[in-house]
Amino acid sequence: MSPPADPPTLHAAVDALPASGGTGVWDGIYAGVNELINNGINQCRGVIALTDGGDASSTQTPSDIISLANRHRIRVFTIGLGSSINAT
Repeated sequence: MSPPADPPTLHAAVDALPASGGTGVWDGIYAGVNELINNGINQCRGVIALTDGGDASSTQTPSDIISLANRHRIRVFTIGLGSSINAT
């Protein structure tokens, strides 16, 4: 699926994403890295994660993400979001 080309479509797509259950931040970042590996077209590839740093349900670990991203030269940027951020 190609990304939406216009901001209103992009905003509608983000607003339609469901949110429920425990946070799987590591699984989400790992999935983002895999998405770039399989479908990325820009040579300056990176994953940006907005998170409070809390993870309650992932099967992947930060070490898994770091290893995969390093092997494929993908940068991962985390941005703390919220009032009680787990910076580690």
